[in-house]
Amino acid sequence: MKQDYELSYLISDISDEENSQIVSGQISDLIQEKQGLISQDLPTRKILLAYPINKEKEAFLKTCIFNLEREFLPDLEKQIKGNKDVLRYLLVKRIVYKAKPTRRTKPIKPIIAKEQKPTKLPEGTKATKVELEEIGKKLDEILK
Repeated sequence: MKQDYELSYLISDISDEENSQIVSGQISDLIQEKQGLISQDLPTRKILLAYPINKEKEAFLKTCIFNLEREFLPDLEKQIKGNKDVLRYLLVKRIVYKAKPTRRTKPIKPIIAKEQKPTKLPEGTKATKVELEEIGKKLDEILK
């Protein structure tokens, strides 16, 4: 049964960029020789390493996603390990998670505010408008 895998590897910086393309082409050919199908091949990029690997501080990073039979994996790993230009590699089984749709049991009803009627003053009282100057004078009297 074929599985999806993701292979990321670091190619030595001692060699130039053309050599890194040759090495990545060799690994792609290895995958295709084993009846693998490369679904995604990300471009090679130069990175600064967090710590030196074999006294190298920079390397080329390459990542590819492919589909391959399980039985061919050990042989592919041996050939990647045998390549002296590959500093490190990581081969993982790719798992694609499908998002489950959320289900609601009850539909959500919008909350509508009830209209409020204006409040009425009790009988016998009148609403009077007070000017701002009058309020200021009364405050001054209180504070003195």
